[in-house]
Amino acid sequence: MRHLPHGMLPALLAVAIAAGGLAEAAAPGGGEVSAAHAVIEGVLRDKQSGEPLPGSPVQLDGKDIAITDERGRFVFEPVAPGAHELWVQDPDHVPLRVHVTVAGGQRLSLSYALDPAGSEEQEEVVVVSKRLQAEVSNTVVQVEEVKKIPGTQGDVGKIVQSLPGVAQGMAFSSGTMGPGLLIQGAAPQDSKILIDGHPVPLLYHFMGLTSAVNSDILKSIDFIPGAFGAEFGEAIGGIVDTRTRPCDRRDFGGYVNLGMIDAGVLLEGPLGPKAGFVAAFRRSTVDVWLPSVLEDIEGFELTVAPVYYDYQLKLELLPARGDHLTLFAYGSSDEARLVMQKAVSADPGMLGTYQDQIQFHRVNLAWAHSPDPSWEFRTSLAGGYDQYHFRFGAERFVQARVYSMASRFDWEWQIDRRWFIHGGLLASTWSYQYSMRMPRPPKEGEVVADFASLEILEGSERTAWMWGGAYGVLGWSPAPPLLLTLGARVEAFDLPLNQAVLLPRLSLRYEPRPGTVLSAGFGMYAQAPAPDEMSRLLGNPDLDMVRARHYALRVQQELPWQGQLDVEVFYKEMEELVVPDARAFYSNAGRGKASGLQLMLRRDAREGPFGWLAYTLMRSERQDGPGQPWRLFDWDQTHILTMVLGYLLPTGPVVPAHGLRDGWQFGLRFSLVSGNPTTPLLGGIFDADYDSYRPIPLEKNSERLPLNHRLDVRVDYTWAFARFALTLFLDVQNAYNYRSVEGIRYNYDFTERAYFRGLPIIPALGLKGSF
Repeated sequence: MRHLPHGMLPALLAVAIAAGGLAEAAAPGGGEVSAAHAVIEGVLRDKQSGEPLPGSPVQLDGKDIAITDERGRFVFEPVAPGAHELWVQDPDHVPLRVHVTVAGGQRLSLSYALDPAGSEEQEEVVVVSKRLQAEVSNTVVQVEEVKKIPGTQGDVGKIVQSLPGVAQGMAFSSGTMGPGLLIQGAAPQDSKILIDGHPVPLLYHFMGLTSAVNSDILKSIDFIPGAFGAEFGEAIGGIVDTRTRPCDRRDFGGYVNLGMIDAGVLLEGPLGPKAGFVAAFRRSTVDVWLPSVLEDIEGFELTVAPVYYDYQLKLELLPARGDHLTLFAYGSSDEARLVMQKAVSADPGMLGTYQDQIQFHRVNLAWAHSPDPSWEFRTSLAGGYDQYHFRFGAERFVQARVYSMASRFDWEWQIDRRWFIHGGLLASTWSYQYSMRMPRPPKEGEVVADFASLEILEGSERTAWMWGGAYGVLGWSPAPPLLLTLGARVEAFDLPLNQAVLLPRLSLRYEPRPGTVLSAGFGMYAQAPAPDEMSRLLGNPDLDMVRARHYALRVQQELPWQGQLDVEVFYKEMEELVVPDARAFYSNAGRGKASGLQLMLRRDAREGPFGWLAYTLMRSERQDGPGQPWRLFDWDQTHILTMVLGYLLPTGPVVPAHGLRDGWQFGLRFSLVSGNPTTPLLGGIFDADYDSYRPIPLEKNSERLPLNHRLDVRVDYTWAFARFALTLFLDVQNAYNYRSVEGIRYNYDFTERAYFRGLPIIPALGLKGSF
């Protein structure tokens, strides 16, 4: 695939703007509105089926009432300028309270999708700003949707890998504590995972079997693969912005879950009229049976399968109208161990135990305040502790501890119907402590097949990092179909970089007609190198920030039958990438580029078939220094095709006590992905000093692994009783037992090779009791 020329994307942006102007001129406008009055109109739809809701009562300021027509529409005319409250109380759906502000002569058009009755508590919405519309490249997935998708066990983190722009498989890198995401050609350490606005070090437990945070305490995930706004930073790849859900303050409820992957419990309920809590705990069960499945792997004996647990506790208080106070404590721990009976590359030091332990813990305190429908303030403080212990063989190890403290303050102001502004201040500090006796960790693009000849680095180090940032965004909507946002962000690293950079962001969104959205975006981004790359012991403390530029064009089109088509073209340039250097361990001599086309055809429905088809055509390349040839990125995947299909077959009504109903649910998930690039080896040369063979590599990443494919299936049946429900499920990952090719392993002298394959079929039978 050829990259877009440097001048093409600005030209395409200009064409999009021009096209938007022409469409606006040709589009029919709404009726005339008196300058002394306003009009409030809207549409109500069912959130799961997308169907309009006729006959629903909508109340304005507790006095005027409008009934939606056969297309779910309502209108209040005339309306006095100022603040107003809309109250929707459809008997089959969750009540909705909306606060809006209108100016004289304004026609305010609203659209809301209501949750079915019993699915969650009353929802209150404040129409403050249009900032959520400003993201060009985002895909929002509600947790209720995730629970229907096969192969995920209702896991919101795992569903991210089924979205366009995400390479398949788990990737490990020295900048991440665990398996990370590969988003639009970026390395795993280049993307941020956020929970309620603060980063976490990893998204998945070992082997990617499940996410490190229980999805049942989450509300939604906003996946932004590129061209993200100024409120996000410290990343040159993508953003996974995860938000926790409100606590249930009406009644006590929860569930007990027992499955072949893990077992868990969740409990929530009120703590008085204005407070509530939700608590959850999970522990893996896969370690009970997985060793017997993997015991046929030659040279390894899995004495202890990966063992993990995670916990979450959220306390919520609404002390006064417009105030929202939360305390959220959560954490995760993983441990894996195996015994190597055969030395790697004839190195006696590699015999013995492989052990990997990772854990992180977080406490977030947050306060949100909205004194007026046009204003909102949010502030939060987060403390964290991370621990990492890795042992390889008899004498090689790494131990690390990280203490962190972060704060952020965000505010939004809807000035009037045309203008909005929002901004924020952020600060954080980290304290790193580690000791090691281990070779320098290999970086992207490096060929490491002979562990015996690598230089052992031994020592310990303590270091501190300080970072601060600020951002501002100005939005302008000269006409209702058009939204232009201009933003800027300052990233300032005090220690050890002592650098600051100003990063502009720009986005355009135009809706030429209902159901069609055109958008474009540009942004500059920066992040610090990974901690090991800045280390005095095994890195270079004089490194600079890593930088990138993102370009994106997107078209979204609503289709009949509750469908939506989403097409995006993206291009990314990366500069000052960290690459190995013979004189100083590392330097900022690397460059990168990634371009692609991604498509998503999606349908969601309350009953009947649902799902999506996602396809990504992508090319990602790297240059290891000036004058060096461009090569394929280690995790470049040209074609990524994912299909998710499901069918809901309910046989009874929703039970309000737990929001479930009797019935079957079926689904499948299929993926077809290009293999990763690899560097072939042309035999080996005997090294008498180490009594082993050294490999002879050919051109970097000049060979590609075979095509990988996988099918996951899921079947559920729910018995919904008056006060509780039982769900029996069977979720089978890799249903036809095709073990994907993850890499190549060689014999002692590199003259013979065989594929290293992934996990076999993993059936997960389980029972979940909800109340």
